Amino acid sequence: MMDAHGGTDIVQMAPSHVSFSEGLEHLTCMRMSEKGMHRWFASCCKTPIGNTGGFGMPFVGLIHACIGATEAGGADGLFGPIKARVQTRYARGDVEPLGSTPGAIFRMASFLLIAKLQGTQK
Repeated sequence: MMDAHGGTDIVQMAPSHVSFSEGLEHLTCMRMSEKGMHRWFASCCKTPIGNTGGFGMPFVGLIHACIGATEAGGADGLFGPIKARVQTRYARGDVEPLGSTPGAIFRMASFLLIAKLQGTQK
């Protein structure tokens, strides 16, 4: 799921905005440790789908390459423009950062607070 620079595009949203039109019987979850993230994947082909933080956490990070971003004008058409590129110093080759890590953390914290208040973690 990595791109040419060794990174993975993640689309972040509230769990209430995610639905599956088929293949729900293959949706499987695992954790690498007792307190680790929930890692969701298709049991039939082992394709990773995304990660959630745990019960009550209003966040899901979907792996961009696994969610049909070729439809509706590509990734920008479905999800809007990229808002942040973080940890680019670990990339293979030159990747220009977009935004800042503190800015991305603040945006995520704001998202989590609003989603929690709206009850969209379900």
